[in-house]
Amino acid sequence: THRPTSAVPHLQTLAATTNFDGALVLRVLTETGIREMSLKDYLVGVLLAEMPADFPEQALMAQAVASRTFTLRQAEKEKHSSAHVCAQSACCQGWRERWEYDEESVNRICRAVEQTDGLVLTYNGALIEATFFSCSGGQTESAVAVWGGELPYLQSVSSPGEEDAEPYEQSVFLEKEYFAQLLRNAYPEINLSGSPVGWFGAVSYTEGGGIDCLFIGGVPVTGTSLRSLLGLASTNITVEPS
Repeated sequence: THRPTSAVPHLQTLAATTNFDGALVLRVLTETGIREMSLKDYLVGVLLAEMPADFPEQALMAQAVASRTFTLRQAEKEKHSSAHVCAQSACCQGWRERWEYDEESVNRICRAVEQTDGLVLTYNGALIEATFFSCSGGQTESAVAVWGGELPYLQSVSSPGEEDAEPYEQSVFLEKEYFAQLLRNAYPEINLSGSPVGWFGAVSYTEGGGIDCLFIGGVPVTGTSLRSLLGLASTNITVEPS
């Protein structure tokens, strides 16, 4: 990690100081329109939305560094024409108002942001794609397995100790016809006749343990496509037809 020594392109800021986050102004696209706020205020709202405030102090600080990096990288990419970032977790990062939380929670989040002021993650001097998630199921995925592009700093690694995480595992039960219709809508050529037990064929896996490709009804379905179609949390999927 390091403190940026110059302004990120297209951001109103000052040279790095002891108050980098407070000096840098962002335009944030919220549900009520575009709002201008300091990077510090934005990050406090992000952490309130993305991590429970009662998590350990070091976890909150790590999240602050990741979210600051993610924010500045998103602003560099100019994803939104009228704003640097938005307040949607599915697009940029979640963001919530301070008044929605109790004073103790807000104070803990503020301290985590202040204690990491200006700190970002870089690779070869450039901001990284600091994507984050609540649980990896014990093994992270490489960038190429998720987005198709190779990133040397986003590789599959073991992540032990997650068994106690609340979203570690989930079971989803789907009626045969509903499941079949989802797949037919996406793959018109698929053959889902007969018993569901015979629908599923060969499967290959990514280095992180997720489904790379699963043949369903004679059609290759990627793990990322299956995850999206079924609304699942990851591609680490076990299918049990009956």
